[in-house]
Amino acid sequence: MRKIDTSLIVRLCLPQFAVGLFTTMLNNYFIYFYQPSKESGIPNLIPQGRIVLGILTIIGLIKAIGHIIDAVTDPLIASCSDKSRHPDGRRIPLMKKPFIRRLHPEVRGMFEALAPHMAFPMRTVFSNLGLFSGLLIRLMPKLNAAAGEMLGTGCTFKNVSTEDDGTCRAQAFLRCINDADFEKDLDTLRKMAECHGVRIVLRDEDNEYYKPTSLDSRGYQYVKETAQAVFPYAAVAPFILPAGTDARRFTDLSDAVIRFAPIDIDDQQYASVHGENENISIDKLPIAVDFYKQLLRNYA
Repeated sequence: MRKIDTSLIVRLCLPQFAVGLFTTMLNNYFIYFYQPSKESGIPNLIPQGRIVLGILTIIGLIKAIGHIIDAVTDPLIASCSDKSRHPDGRRIPLMKKPFIRRLHPEVRGMFEALAPHMAFPMRTVFSNLGLFSGLLIRLMPKLNAAAGEMLGTGCTFKNVSTEDDGTCRAQAFLRCINDADFEKDLDTLRKMAECHGVRIVLRDEDNEYYKPTSLDSRGYQYVKETAQAVFPYAAVAPFILPAGTDARRFTDLSDAVIRFAPIDIDDQQYASVHGENENISIDKLPIAVDFYKQLLRNYA
């Protein structure tokens, strides 16, 4: 049996030292930020002095929930890792992400614009993306495919068929927000396919990627200001549409191509879009006309 010397023990402990240092800093910042002193000038985002279940403060409850989740998930992940027989090892495959996930500026802008209109605790989460972005990146793909595609490349398969000789074919439909991330994701997909003997053929003529409009562009800011003036009761926020629309045909004419319909619709009407009995309310048409009138009259 190999004798473990002191230098090896120190090297093995260094990663945990880094984690402990970061955790200590985060805990101190957490308490300072959400229970600030009067001299700090930081607004109170969490009710002070409120007791939950007779024993916990709000911050104590938040931290307790985190530890409870850790107590359940840590052994599960460790068990899956220990049982793994992956050729790359037991740990690395669980740490790898097949596609790049990040909060793009457009998605971050949407969350920041909507945060003031949310109730606690969602307002706290989305007002502090620097603190909670990692959590959102982990959770959003678990909500549904549309939420996951707001963070990066999405992949769906269609037209799956099997030939008489046993050959299987399928079309992969990839939707992305950032073209640089997409190229890296495509390389990852190719490597994954090679491990299973699958060949990927890319059809360049089917590439319909168009760069999202910058939130700092004059065109976006003008549409935003007009929408706020015409719809003062609504929160105006950007939104990423990974699927293709006819608006993309205008990208050669303008650097601010914004797909926006100034129509006030309810849940039933939203569900009917592109479906049977698609409908809108007639009494909502005048305000849509007002939007276009202001958009044209005030543009200079």
